Amino acid sequence: MTTITQWKDLAVGQEACLEHTFSAEDVAHFAALCGDNQPLHLDADFAARTFFKQPIVHGMLTASLFSTLIGTRLPGPGSIYIGQNLTFLRAVYMNETVRACMRITALDLDKERIYLTGEITNTAGKAVLSGTSEVTLLRNLD
Repeated sequence: MTTITQWKDLAVGQEACLEHTFSAEDVAHFAALCGDNQPLHLDADFAARTFFKQPIVHGMLTASLFSTLIGTRLPGPGSIYIGQNLTFLRAVYMNETVRACMRITALDLDKERIYLTGEITNTAGKAVLSGTSEVTLLRNLD
């Protein structure tokens, strides 16, 4: 049975990270699921004529790593997304490994809110995406 995160398990400063590499197949699947078939993501000839020089991963696919962290690691199972702000800073290319980290910056027990900041960096250590999240936890129905 999956353990649902409890408020007592959380503290300001807690951090969780993960690394991921998006393949061209991942990008194609994401495009098919969401309908964003922009050639910048899927057409190498088109992308070669842009300043990116090659296809790039959808920004929202990259941002989905924040959702992965929130739902599985910090706060973890039982988390419910309230809001997300994102700033896209650099392109992510296929087969480029990125590292996503989320850190709890504030806990508001009265409002039942968890506030987090996140950053995704490339292998050169440069930020490609940053954001803030507002999260709550499932209430125990037992």
